[in-house]
Amino acid sequence: MPKKPIAEKLIRKVELKLDGKTWPLAVTHNVLIECEELTGLNLIAGEVNLLRPSAKLVRALLYVVLRRAGAKYTL
Repeated sequence: MPKKPIAEKLIRKVELKLDGKTWPLAVTHNVLIECEELTGLNLIAGEVNLLRPSAKLVRALLYVVLRRAGAKYTL
């Protein structure tokens, strides 16, 4: 089993109950990078308002954090 990045060990997770299972979710720097790759949006440079995300960004964030938590959902 691969080691988890330090950020995933230190950040307090938000739990989401979905399909009868509880998923521990955390948005890390690596999650934002993956979301940039999926959406083409420039999140890290601050070109996107993360406080008022688009539906496209919310979908990408949810997909990436669920996948990192072990979920087998597809985009």
